[in-house]
Amino acid sequence: MEFAAEWSVRSVSLSASSAGRARPRGDGEGDAGGDEEEEVVVVYEWRWTEAVSPEILALLLRGRVAADDVARGAAQVCRAWTQAVASPDMWGDVDIEAWCRRVNWRARADAAVRRLVARAQGTLRRLSAYRVGHAALTYVAARSDPWGKLLNVLQIPMSEITDQAVEKHAECLPVLNVLDISNCLNITPKGIEALGRHCTLLVQLKRNMPPPDLPQGFNTAANKVVEEEALAVANTMPMLEQLELAYGLFSDLGLNAILTKCQLLRTLDILGCWNVRLEGDIEERCCALQSFREPWEPEYGTDSSSGGDYEVDDTDSDD
Repeated sequence: MEFAAEWSVRSVSLSASSAGRARPRGDGEGDAGGDEEEEVVVVYEWRWTEAVSPEILALLLRGRVAADDVARGAAQVCRAWTQAVASPDMWGDVDIEAWCRRVNWRARADAAVRRLVARAQGTLRRLSAYRVGHAALTYVAARSDPWGKLLNVLQIPMSEITDQAVEKHAECLPVLNVLDISNCLNITPKGIEALGRHCTLLVQLKRNMPPPDLPQGFNTAANKVVEEEALAVANTMPMLEQLELAYGLFSDLGLNAILTKCQLLRTLDILGCWNVRLEGDIEERCCALQSFREPWEPEYGTDSSSGGDYEVDDTDSDD
């Protein structure tokens, strides 16, 4: 840790000849060049942590130290840090996604979420994790309910949560406005609809999925078309401003519904949605957004750092 401890006590040896402050042992002995004496001087070293409350220090630590580092050892640095770590303000914003990715173990991720959410004591506003399960969502929903439902950012990609868990607990997350359920393969359009029905303030949704097999010959007829998920988004999330649906299986029908019903949409990412053809006025409406990522990545992008086999030689040929 980069911060020093709050205070320290040092023992300083002072000689009577050099310091001139040593007290004599008895009458007439002070000028006789007697034995050196030692004084113990208590030196108080002021630290900036004394000037701020535990709540303010907790906010500072949240911006500088990862949540998993704080949970594992920050309390051992000094007394002020101990008080800050014990403050619920320290745990209003919990981001352990990087740690969860390193561990890559659902049971441990669930346990960490339960432990840190408990420390928040009802002040949790953001939770970012990875590959969590039913236990984590159940605990988050249970702890959010009695304290006014403050959670507004929930990012849990690659989680093993099912429709049943979503339908049961979505009503406990009414102020949620940012949601990332990318690669949550057990959530179907039924779960998406439940989230939209209860989380009416959603403005950002990330629902990116794993890339399917590349369509042969770019033939739409050979690809499975599933419109239900896009229609669930369109029908239940009219407040969306940012939407990511990479590698979705919907076609122009589902995309048209989203563009029609999500009137506030500004950012749209449909990379890998190979069933989309952008026919009619759909392409024009997409390009009118502030940011639009089309289904097919440009093969000959000018910003590519690796030219591959398609680098163009502009030198004149003699042939």
